[in-house]
Amino acid sequence: MSSVTSGWAAVDLGALHDEHHAQLRELLFQTLEHLVVVDVDGARAVFERFVTELEVGLRLEDDVVMPCYRLHGPAQGPGKPDIVDGDHVILQRGIESVRGLLAGPAVLRPLLEGLPHVYRLIATLEHHTERERRYVYPVVAARLDAADQARVVAGLRSVLSETSPPASNDQP
Repeated sequence: MSSVTSGWAAVDLGALHDEHHAQLRELLFQTLEHLVVVDVDGARAVFERFVTELEVGLRLEDDVVMPCYRLHGPAQGPGKPDIVDGDHVILQRGIESVRGLLAGPAVLRPLLEGLPHVYRLIATLEHHTERERRYVYPVVAARLDAADQARVVAGLRSVLSETSPPASNDQP
């Protein structure tokens, strides 16, 4: 794995990416925790934190990571840049599905019936995380210039420090 020196410490771009995506996953599970106890307001608040953090990461990828990857990524196969871009579209659709669920009534049965929307979003995120881990970040870490590497590191560090969720307990 490639690392970049930013300030005083060497930072692994892949490790920062993984930490960011683990945090996103945690926020989705916290959303579920609120839903199963019919706390729709709590679920909405946590989910909007997820959306904000995901959108920051997507903008960083759209602005810095993907332009590099489009130049140096594979022309075919599961790591093809168009497929990675497609994952981003599917994540956005998942967000809209969950927002639809959260706009509904705070009634147990409709919430339970809507849980698959959240689980699909979790599965999409996990699949996308693995695709980026295997294909995107190894290429980008090796090919980005120092200034763009520093921009990615700063962006990921910023989103991790600003939106770090509290550790989940048994109760939301």
